[in-house]
Amino acid sequence: MVRSEAFRAIGGLDDRFFLYHEEVDMCLALGKSGYKIVFEPAVKVLHHDALASGFRSAALPTDPVLTWRLMGKKLLFEKHGSKSQVRLF
Repeated sequence: MVRSEAFRAIGGLDDRFFLYHEEVDMCLALGKSGYKIVFEPAVKVLHHDALASGFRSAALPTDPVLTWRLMGKKLLFEKHGSKSQVRLF
């Protein structure tokens, strides 16, 4: 959950993230903008093992899922990481 004014302040979600890592990018942007990120351990979210993308944890992801995940991670490093982290990735 995010306050609408905070969501608008950071410009919403970055459209360059297709499927993975958009929530990590949003939290990093909120934190850099001075908003407090809170973890509430009592909240439970049921996640059906990435069924929408076809990814199964018991197997290696296949294209295009693997590509989506790697491109999202690459974009995260480019936006929020250091130059050395981008080179290592």
